[in-house]
Amino acid sequence: MKRTRGMTWMRIREAQLKREPLCRICYKDGRLVAATEVDHIVPLCKGGNDNRDNLQSLCCDCHKIKTREDKNMKPITGVDGYPAASG
Repeated sequence: MKRTRGMTWMRIREAQLKREPLCRICYKDGRLVAATEVDHIVPLCKGGNDNRDNLQSLCCDCHKIKTREDKNMKPITGVDGYPAASG
């Protein structure tokens, strides 16, 4: 599927972050962290789409880990098992 860009994606992104303002992964772990990224649960390159049910809100660190996993790369985590601080 082709990646949605421009104003259309900005509207989709804004609506998703409004619907789900906290990072889904952190929330499942009992942590309240603001989401700043919109992730495709099934990546576009693997047949995903921009439909609402294929989107999730994530914090920057969780999004980086998820993207690495999607690309079959080893995730970067700290000794506590949580995402390593970006920087």
